[in-house]
Amino acid sequence: MKKNDEPMTQEDYFKLYNTENPEIYAMFVAYTYQLISTGATRFSAYLIFERMRWETMVSGNDGYKLNNNYRPYYARQFMKDHPQYEGFFETRRTVAEGARWCKMTAWLHTPSSTCT
Repeated sequence: MKKNDEPMTQEDYFKLYNTENPEIYAMFVAYTYQLISTGATRFSAYLIFERMRWETMVSGNDGYKLNNNYRPYYARQFMKDHPQYEGFFETRRTVAEGARWCKMTAWLHTPSSTCT
């Protein structure tokens, strides 16, 4: 939990969800390795998520709601846990990362510029 009653970030929610639902990450890893075994060198976390949605729906295990906001975190977690596949997923800066970067570089901004 955050200190000083700070609101939870999307990353905080992802970490909580991932801790409570480790089978989702295991499924993400399994499908990613299945793609890697075909010779794929880059792929989309979006498509893996859609397959996961299909599989959980078809198998009757539809109690899991896969939040699209978690896709980049699953992709990053995979590449962190499997560094030999760094770059398999293209990632962009998240909103939270952008805000941290903006705060760290505030001295570069003129009074009329804004960080978004």
